[in-house]
Amino acid sequence: MGSLLVVRHGQSTWNADGRWQGRADPPLTALGEAQAADAALHVGAIDEVWSSDLERARRTAEIVAAALGLGASVDPRLAERDAGAWEGLTRDEIEAGWPGWLAEHRRPRSEEHTSELQSHSDLVCRLLLEK
Repeated sequence: MGSLLVVRHGQSTWNADGRWQGRADPPLTALGEAQAADAALHVGAIDEVWSSDLERARRTAEIVAAALGLGASVDPRLAERDAGAWEGLTRDEIEAGWPGWLAEHRRPRSEEHTSELQSHSDLVCRLLLEK
């Protein structure tokens, strides 16, 4: 049976600013690129590297894959959950526009619903089974 190792992308410019990213596409910071290079030192022996087409994920995958002598495959279906109306906002901005929602774990209707994320899990399983 195969194994799956999931590595989060390195710090993006919006991570550094405390902004919700969702499907927005900010690039990695210099720290984010260094985090990706460091991750490559710790992932062990792997056969493949996959990422979404979002720049922060794709660039992280490229850095890890290059350090391991691999190529990186890209699939847009692996993209992060859509953050809807909150995309690009900080926690303070969200709190100002939707008071109490974060504490109550509420999300705007425009955000991709959790049930829709099942298709992402199914995709990862299919990618593993194809190998």
